[in-house]
Amino acid sequence: MARKGRVGVLLRINAGDGKYTYIKPVWDGNKLKPLVGIIAGKEVHRPEGRYYLRYTELGKNHLEPVGSDPTDVLIFLKVRQAKLAVFEAARATGLKVVPVDENPGRVTIQASMNAYLAQLERDERPEKSVSSKRFELGEFARFCPRRFMDELTRDDMVDYRKHLKKHGNVKTKGALHDTPVYNRLISIATWLKQNPLFPMRPLLKYPDDYTEKVDGIPEPYEPEEIARLRKAALTSRDRLILDFFLATGCREQEVGNIEFSDLIPALGVVRIQKKAHWKPKTRAGSRDIPISPALMKRLLDFQRGGRALIFPSPTGRVEKHFLDRLFKPLGDRAGVRNMTCHRFRDTFATEKVQWAKNMQQLRTVARWLGHSNLETLNVYAQLLENRSKAVQKGSAQMDTFGGEVELIDDVVTTV
Repeated sequence: MARKGRVGVLLRINAGDGKYTYIKPVWDGNKLKPLVGIIAGKEVHRPEGRYYLRYTELGKNHLEPVGSDPTDVLIFLKVRQAKLAVFEAARATGLKVVPVDENPGRVTIQASMNAYLAQLERDERPEKSVSSKRFELGEFARFCPRRFMDELTRDDMVDYRKHLKKHGNVKTKGALHDTPVYNRLISIATWLKQNPLFPMRPLLKYPDDYTEKVDGIPEPYEPEEIARLRKAALTSRDRLILDFFLATGCREQEVGNIEFSDLIPALGVVRIQKKAHWKPKTRAGSRDIPISPALMKRLLDFQRGGRALIFPSPTGRVEKHFLDRLFKPLGDRAGVRNMTCHRFRDTFATEKVQWAKNMQQLRTVARWLGHSNLETLNVYAQLLENRSKAVQKGSAQMDTFGGEVELIDDVVTTV
């Protein structure tokens, strides 16, 4: 691991007055404790911290930023260790290894990626989005045999596309289908165009270079599935989280960052808005979503100990794992397959599009979802057209506005 090998891990924290310092992170076995470091011999949680890799290459020390997600840190740690191993093996065979400083004007792929990620952070892109970009770029850097940006060719991208279709990446551990391959190629193309150090035209330029992107078909939860999920919820907190996803159509990051201050009882809405270290995907920057008085009361009654976040993680930080910690186990108990957070959003959107009677109401639905235009609602309208009358009748049993249902024995009643 990093504590024993040539690559070390440091946690950069704010020392005040615009200055930063680096401290040792805390390990729990082979994993990092999230943003916890050692100060004066004590473990201290520093939420503003960012991880860096420290290593030496050709006698020169390097500090490589790798973000705040411990999972990403371990991935980049393995990538950096592998690169150093290849680097040293080349030297051992007598090959001339040229340091970056001996190549004035040339930009390394890693430097370009680091600059691009730093630019995303300066632009206050959502942390999860930056983390995802960091992982995807790291996977490309691990695969690509090139060192410098001016060495990249179309063949490198084509080979990477073939690699993804056959082997996937370290997270999927298996082949990827056309749509995720397409999305990853677009991420690499975006980096090539927008990196501040060596912007270049996308290397894939022919129609057949990209895999076919298949637009996702909405998959809302059926009313009977929702009833089973509520019945299988073990605690009132689990049921409240479930109801909140259904009643608001919020994205997972949005639910994780919701604070009690975002609840506005006088208007009967929850406000999705920018935070100090996060901003919503919505272009408008903020939006209000109406919720029922019953759900508003349950949320306000859930406040404990003066905490800011409504649904914090077990460590008190922003929850990023609703699916793994709650919904997958819940789905197993309820016998509901294909549990995803986005299916709750599909459920909300489908019900609201069905509720809308005119263009103005459709615009309202788009605003609740955080969409900038009505075209994104077409897939839900198409889904409703394809549904049978029996399914539409069953869906109408759901509460259109609040999405809340309480279980009394085996009977579903609207509140």
